[in-house]
Amino acid sequence: MTDWRQRGACLSLNPDVFFSEGRPFREAKEACASCQVLIPCTFDALRVSGVGYQAGMSGVERDRVRRWDRQQRGLETGGRPRKAAS
Repeated sequence: MTDWRQRGACLSLNPDVFFSEGRPFREAKEACASCQVLIPCTFDALRVSGVGYQAGMSGVERDRVRRWDRQQRGLETGGRPRKAAS
């Protein structure tokens, strides 16, 4: 079976569109929106810290998802359960 990375919509694009400092990632967003391997790409993008546009998200957006995930799993409190709201 072929690695999912070989089926990404991004393969046909110039890599510079994913690392455009200060410019919108319009081309990258369009490619990700139509990509057949967005789900495995998202898992990979959230697993590793990286720069640029990956899995339909900017670096800031990926950081927000990671932070939300840690909060949901109680990891933002050092692994201790959060206090219940009164």
